[in-house]
Amino acid sequence: MNVAAVLASPVITRGGNLVEPLSNGLTFSMQQPIVETRYGKPEELVGRQMRYTNFGVEYLANAPTKMNFVALQHDVRLNCKIGTGSSREDVEKVFGKLDKHDDVIYQKYLLHFSHGTDGVIDVITVAPAPGRPSF
Repeated sequence: MNVAAVLASPVITRGGNLVEPLSNGLTFSMQQPIVETRYGKPEELVGRQMRYTNFGVEYLANAPTKMNFVALQHDVRLNCKIGTGSSREDVEKVFGKLDKHDDVIYQKYLLHFSHGTDGVIDVITVAPAPGRPSF
């Protein structure tokens, strides 16, 4: 599989969902073997975390087919086009005001936007919203 082609593929929008599918085609319902088939062997495995160049996925210990969180870096974007390099203002235009921890809940997702020293987003972490054990 040509991973570069997968990563460069355009976002396929899904009606009304601002988060997924991600710009690299990842959806949070993908089980670990599907992620490995699509994106290749992870660059690093740490416990239940699979780390790739521009994203990482962690699966639940008690349900290894369920994602616990996804971390986005570099060029991977949410379905709404927000990604690294976006500003807090960009994020708040799409999702509304972030809380004091730079988090926002959107539908079933808890989104955390980490900002670098330059004030733009350098990592986006997506986890299930409170009350949802996994995706």
